[in-house]
Amino acid sequence: MDHPTKVALLSLVSRLRKSQKPSKRKSIEECFDLIDEAITYGASISMISNLMSEHGVTISEGYLRNAMYRIRRDTGKQKFKKSPNKTTLKEIQEKPQDKEESEGERIAKPYKEKIERYQELKKNHASMDDRYTALGGNLDDLNGLNEREKRKRCINLMLKITDHIEKVERAIR
Repeated sequence: MDHPTKVALLSLVSRLRKSQKPSKRKSIEECFDLIDEAITYGASISMISNLMSEHGVTISEGYLRNAMYRIRRDTGKQKFKKSPNKTTLKEIQEKPQDKEESEGERIAKPYKEKIERYQELKKNHASMDDRYTALGGNLDDLNGLNEREKRKRCINLMLKITDHIEKVERAIR
């Protein structure tokens, strides 16, 4: 299990320990963001329902899946798209920029372009192989992997790139 998945699941366990055993639906609503984050980082519905059952909220996979769907539908919440404390490409682009391109901006530009290309491919439902190569990954790394593993590799590479952009942006300030 990779680091972001562990962090998301540990946050979920912490929240469950603090809860006062309300209804199943209420528990899922309280932990919605953490559950969605864990799923984004590769945790399965089965893993999350087992974890919740271990901590006093006994639910099946089907119940959790349906409850997540209904909560999204009723509240208008979107699927988790960015990890906490991560700057999105849009946020980076919206920051005021000087007319002259600084050293940091020049360094960050190719990384931003990779992310833009990835997002364009994702919007057009391109294959994971195409998305991974758009981020600068080596296609040979994906040989023999199933779609879930390919998706994990894409997410991890995306996180590395956004971390790099953040470091460069911090260095600029």
